[in-house]
Amino acid sequence: MVTAAASDWTSYAVKQDWHDDHFVSGPHIMSFNHKSDPYGPFKCQYTCNADASCNAYFVWYENVDTDDEHLNCVLFDAIIPRSVFVETNGTITSGAYDRLCNRSS
Repeated sequence: MVTAAASDWTSYAVKQDWHDDHFVSGPHIMSFNHKSDPYGPFKCQYTCNADASCNAYFVWYENVDTDDEHLNCVLFDAIIPRSVFVETNGTITSGAYDRLCNRSS
């Protein structure tokens, strides 16, 4: 898991230019809330594993503490460097995750 350099950030996103350069798909919306973390990111991993071009994914929760709270999962074709995080407001970020390595046969 890759987290923001500022350890007190709970709401951050990926810089838009990096996002646009490496975007694969998403946001994949899942009906998990931040209280279920890390189960939501675990499910997002399955989405990434199913896409051969996915090398990393970013997860955050929107509409926190409402009936509409949900998880967003965005897939990227590159490992997400810590340097591309920017602070945001109004969401809870779970983090950026690198795809698990596939076993070679």
